[in-house]
Amino acid sequence: MPAGTDAEAARWALRLQRGLDARERAAFEAWLVEDAAHAEALSAMQDTARRLRAMSGTQLAAARPARRAWLRRVGLPAAGAAGLAVVAGGGWLAWQGRDDGLGAPWRVATARGEIRPIALPDGSQLVLDTQTQVDVRYGEHGREITVHEGQGWLSVQADPARPLVVHAGGLRIAVVGTQFTVRHTRSGLDAGGVRVVVEAGRVRVRRAQPGWRELVGESGLRDVSLSVGQAYVLDASGRSGVVPAPASGATALWREGRLDFEDTPLAQALEEFGRYGVTGAVIKEPAIGAWRVGGSYSLRNLAGFLAALAQQLPVQVEQGATGVFEIRAL
Repeated sequence: MPAGTDAEAARWALRLQRGLDARERAAFEAWLVEDAAHAEALSAMQDTARRLRAMSGTQLAAARPARRAWLRRVGLPAAGAAGLAVVAGGGWLAWQGRDDGLGAPWRVATARGEIRPIALPDGSQLVLDTQTQVDVRYGEHGREITVHEGQGWLSVQADPARPLVVHAGGLRIAVVGTQFTVRHTRSGLDAGGVRVVVEAGRVRVRRAQPGWRELVGESGLRDVSLSVGQAYVLDASGRSGVVPAPASGATALWREGRLDFEDTPLAQALEEFGRYGVTGAVIKEPAIGAWRVGGSYSLRNLAGFLAALAQQLPVQVEQGATGVFEIRAL
């Protein structure tokens, strides 16, 4: 994000702290809608503020030289931040532990097999997949959702003055008004990673917070903009990048009670079924788990999936005396 944008965001942040009159409020709103990067520069403060609050006094002291260098680069005097706010490449925050303007987190969780729609305070819609746990925080200056585990679909009401920021794994997703899916699970598809798929509008994904990285003297990664038909994947090994989104919104088929597999390892497919309920199926030979499967299936009908396996792979599925389905190579 250009230093000029950072400086403008910092100046508006300082004004917001003291309060805006009607004329300033109109100018502020005009600045926000002028460029999507403006809203994101303000929203970035929430992520940076949270990290700073976790820093020790020693770490804060060590960060001061980087802070002064950043202030010089964007053309702000150090005195302008003292005791009020600290500007940190792409965001603003109350340096001395002031409230970030968001309320206490509202924890929402779903049980195994449960899919739940949630109406958010601003009219946005959130649908939580099975075994999902999120924290929701809303306030006068921002909206924030943290995905600790699971998957969610979001239809976000546009509010340039309060962009929604979603944190999931190592990613920060900033949106104004859009529809997208975010997944961060320990098992099943994309296990250990994060996947963001855009269905409508645009989102910005950031793998590392530039303001935070710069503040502690490290190099940062920049935002990636995603539009309809694009996805961003951060896998468990740390590799990341933009990829085409699955056709026909396949990533959100779980909202309709279906699972879609495309060249998916059999072991992963069974793990995905297992997120919704006990599968009662075991792979008897480890090598079979790497064989690839495809197709769309009811997430409540594992038997239908197992019956289709023989049409795709050289395997046989037999139900043992204990009722467990055993999958073996022919």
